Amino acid sequence: AFDTGANLSTLMRSEAVALGLRIVPAGIDVGSSTDLRVTADVAVADSVAIGGLHYRNVPFLVLDDALLTFPDGFRIPGIVGFPVIEQAGEIRLGHGALDVPATVPSREERNLALDELTLLTRVRWTGLPLVCRLDTGAGRTQFYEPLYRRARAAVDSSSAATKRRMGGAGGVRELPVRVLRGVTLAAGDTAIVLDSVDVVTRSLARTEEENYLDCNIGHDVLDAFARYTLNFRSMTFSLQ
Repeated sequence: AFDTGANLSTLMRSEAVALGLRIVPAGIDVGSSTDLRVTADVAVADSVAIGGLHYRNVPFLVLDDALLTFPDGFRIPGIVGFPVIEQAGEIRLGHGALDVPATVPSREERNLALDELTLLTRVRWTGLPLVCRLDTGAGRTQFYEPLYRRARAAVDSSSAATKRRMGGAGGVRELPVRVLRGVTLAAGDTAIVLDSVDVVTRSLARTEEENYLDCNIGHDVLDAFARYTLNFRSMTFSLQ
């Protein structure tokens, strides 16, 4: 997985062993997108290549295989996380290809921010500004409890309550959601209409201080465009 939503790169334990990496027992407490907590060890790869990009001394969280294996048999052997992606300077994704310029251009728009290793951007929904994680590892966009709390009357009046099975590191769990139909999101001067968006009605954060994200932008937004660009030097996100 090529995942800007992952704070660190990750490997299944069997993959780390097969690669001959030295695994250091660490017992690190790791959160997931569904608020499950798991523990991880650590390994460092001396060399990692992605196409023509070459990295040295890349740290990986090491998770037991079961934590990255889902009930339908789908497995995620490894995750390329944000610290590796950010070092490229600029990435352009589209048409099934990842392009990285040899020289990182300067761009004028500044619409990305970082909260430690979490990549953020601002979008608008029905006039409300939303703070969103930009997550190339997520299949679908979701709204979170802070947005629901702010706009509960508007959400409840135009959505249906249900439960949704959601997967992440640590497994799959069922969460209460409300399903909004025909959602228009605006990012800069670009707008996209989504068939539906799930609104998670309970907090997925470990503490109230961490419970500030309004939404998570996934591939249903990104793949609606021919290409999107992330520039980590000018902190620019653009959809083409």
